[in-house]
Amino acid sequence: MNDELRLQEIHWQLQHCQTVNAVLLIVYSTVGGPIQGLSSLSDRLKRTTSVLLDGMHKPDFNLEEALENTSAQICSELNKSLTERNYPALTPELQATLTGQIRSITQKDNPIRTVVEDRVQQYFMALLSDPKTQARLEEIPPGLTAIKPELASVGAKFISLINYNKIVYGPFYTDIIRKLLFGPPEANCGQGAAQVSVPSTSN
Repeated sequence: MNDELRLQEIHWQLQHCQTVNAVLLIVYSTVGGPIQGLSSLSDRLKRTTSVLLDGMHKPDFNLEEALENTSAQICSELNKSLTERNYPALTPELQATLTGQIRSITQKDNPIRTVVEDRVQQYFMALLSDPKTQARLEEIPPGLTAIKPELASVGAKFISLINYNKIVYGPFYTDIIRKLLFGPPEANCGQGAAQVSVPSTSN
């Protein structure tokens, strides 16, 4: 309860990162070769997407509308980049396909969304399971490279919060879990109960 707000903020940041990453994966899988390896274009697309999806956790935020606006901006950036390098601009059909795929991210069973969420979860599980967490922060799963700095930053905040809780509350958690798993030691049952101070609920 004490850390509810911090955990909620981490959740919001992750949602934003995951959506940005899903949009970029769709763009690169749909358009393909002509835009591969262009770091400046990738940065512009990421920045544009991130700005247009800022605040997506707010109750009055219309995600589907924001994704449609994002698609329009992305198509504009792509056409500009393609024509500058003597590639044909995106056809209306391809733009419609791209927009439809980006808007479909709002669906919970969307395959791109599912893959991104699963890999983010794998990343955090790896952070929790490895005591050498600092090194793990840089080990981003495939497909999440676009949000590596943001993911590592959120991961560091999460692990810091978890480690703080382990230090402060670890002994209490350990005692509770031990009793749940094995039951209280018969010899020390009364003594253990006497040592536990239950906070008053009147405040």
